[in-house]
Amino acid sequence: MKWLSDPTRRFIERPHFLESEIQQRLDSALTRCFSGAPSFPLTDNELDLLVDSVTEHYDPMADLHSHLGIDVEGVTVFRPGHRPRVKISSHLLVDNLRRRRRMTIAHEVGHVLLHCDLYQEDRTLDLFSDTNARGRIFCKTSTMLPGADWMEWQASFTAGCLLMPSAAMRQVMLTLRGDALQQPLYLDDSFTIDVITDVARAFDVSEDAAKVRLIQTGFVEPHRAIQRLPLWE
Repeated sequence: MKWLSDPTRRFIERPHFLESEIQQRLDSALTRCFSGAPSFPLTDNELDLLVDSVTEHYDPMADLHSHLGIDVEGVTVFRPGHRPRVKISSHLLVDNLRRRRRMTIAHEVGHVLLHCDLYQEDRTLDLFSDTNARGRIFCKTSTMLPGADWMEWQASFTAGCLLMPSAAMRQVMLTLRGDALQQPLYLDDSFTIDVITDVARAFDVSEDAAKVRLIQTGFVEPHRAIQRLPLWE
């Protein structure tokens, strides 16, 4: 891990992680929680146990909508000298939002494992009059999408690593593609749609989450390379 300047001006510096460093933190947390490496996909109960093991307090059925708005799905609270506290919206406890809840929980795990040290050390810039608000991260559907600020991007990337580790992803892809694994897949291929569906089913995530992770791990190319003819042909 190395430290870079923070363009958001929330902190003096921000951490930059390699995927291997993120996966190492996840593996350590999983091993401590389950006394060994769990199998994938992680169950809903295993995700709850994992969050509970890395936090001071975990509320999986919090009434966030009434207090924070209908778009807030998760909250992580940091306090110096304490482990983080995590709340997940009770709104997600319905069958059709179960996979979104899984991703939200994994996203909060990302905040806990990657960002706790930022609030334990004196790395914040005194830009806020409310010091309590400075230690709270409100996770909304919009902030968990690609393009959000670096903290949300890191947490979302960690969520993908937790639910769909590269090694487990490769095993699934070997099963799906076999000897054809070395051939590139592109988003505009009809076969790729089937692969995304199968990966989503294998890891119990949404198809959107599976698509993003397949691109991150290099199994799917987002754009087909354009072959340009020489000007004289």
